[in-house]
Amino acid sequence: MTDLEKLVERITACATTVHENMGPGFPEKHYQEAMIKEMTRAKVVYTTKEAKTRMIDGAQIGASRMEFFVENIMIELKALPRLEVPHMVHFSNGLKKSEKDMGMLINFGTQKMQIRTRLNEKIEIEES
Repeated sequence: MTDLEKLVERITACATTVHENMGPGFPEKHYQEAMIKEMTRAKVVYTTKEAKTRMIDGAQIGASRMEFFVENIMIELKALPRLEVPHMVHFSNGLKKSEKDMGMLINFGTQKMQIRTRLNEKIEIEES
């Protein structure tokens, strides 16, 4: 088993613990907080990045969202009744921008937790 596979296994174990303890039906922010506590307990070293919100005419536009980074893996959490194509496209675009080797999209909003993993398709262009 590679180091990357071991790391994915540890992250999956943390997410499984969170889902078993909470189940579906909570706002995404609650799962984010639970993942922070569980990864800290499991000694999984992570960093976070808050999504930037935009202001238009004094009103805040955009949802509060947080991504986690564990070594070279980007983790995005969702709490949706089902994952659809726009969610996967958003996740893929975020992974490309992150320049991480791999991404994990974890959805806590269903009876059975959903995890989608994707390798980053880094495109290298050689100049001639």
